[in-house]
This record gives sequence, C-alpha cells and structure tokens, in this order.
Amino acid sequence: MIVAQAQLNVELANSDNDAATTNLKLANSNIKIASDNIQLISSYLESTKKTFEDAKTSLGTSKFKLVLAENRLFIAQAKKGAADKTLALLVSQGNIKLT
Repeated sequence: MIVAQAQLNVELANSDNDAATTNLKLANSNIKIASDNIQLISSYLESTKKTFEDAKTSLGTSKFKLVLAENRLFIAQAKKGAADKTLALLVSQGNIKLT
C-alpha cells in the first residue's frame, strides 16, 4: 500500500513537472513574441520620430519662405503705391496724358 501510494505520488509529481515544463515553454514563447513586438514598435517609433522631425524642419522652412514672400509682396505693394502716387501727381500737373 505504501509503495502504491509512493508510485502514485511520483506519477502526480511527474504530471505536475510536465505541466510546469509546458507552461515554461509557453511563457518563453510568449516572452519571445513580446520581445519581437517591442523591437517592431521601437523601430516604428524611431521611424515616426524621424518623419516628425523632418516634417517640423519642412514646416519651419515653409514658414520662413511664406514670411519672405509676404515681405516681398509688401515691398511690391509699397512700390506700386508710390508709383501710383507719382503717376497721379504727374497727370494732375499735366506732365503726362493718359490715353
């Protein structure tokens, strides 16, 4: 009876050991999958950061070009205004006739 109980205990221990080994293998597999996912996410994050930085640089360049173009427009408008005033003055003095 004692031997039979001991054999049953050994079988139960072996069964528990097999289950634990299977669980360990599954856990290791899950850790590997999670690690691979972290690598992919990290790579994607780095790529996204670079794209973001490139976009910020491009936006800064575009804003600078916009301000430059606006300044040129203001200068051109001022020159046109001055030219219109000069033309109006010349026309009013009779120096130029518009046809």
